[in-house]
Amino acid sequence: MSAKSVFWGSLGALAWTHAGYPAAMGVLARVRPRPVRRRKSRRPSRSSSRPHNEEAVIGRRVENLLELDYPPEQLEIVVASDGLHRRTDAIVGEVAARERRVRLLECPREGKVAAQHRSVA
Repeated sequence: MSAKSVFWGSLGALAWTHAGYPAAMGVLARVRPRPVRRRKSRRPSRSSSRPHNEEAVIGRRVENLLELDYPPEQLEIVVASDGLHRRTDAIVGEVAARERRVRLLECPREGKVAAQHRSVA
């Protein structure tokens, strides 16, 4: 395969991805439209899982999550702590005592990934 073939093939691939494919999808959308069905239901509930052990920032992070523009009854914040920084548990515990959407999940010392898996479960 010559350098010219590689050059023109690469140029053709770039032209297809930047112009050809979008144009083809535009034509297809006009020929065969598929309207988006919009549900009139409420917003889905959300859970934010934080496998976090940084006592310097955890308080601000939880407060920031609580300030989200989302229906309070549909938002849950789970902070998974494996006990590395004991002050983390106290800070999250204080917030959880006054805010029912926040839960502290105390995990054994198995590392961040294990705490993350436990918080998702």
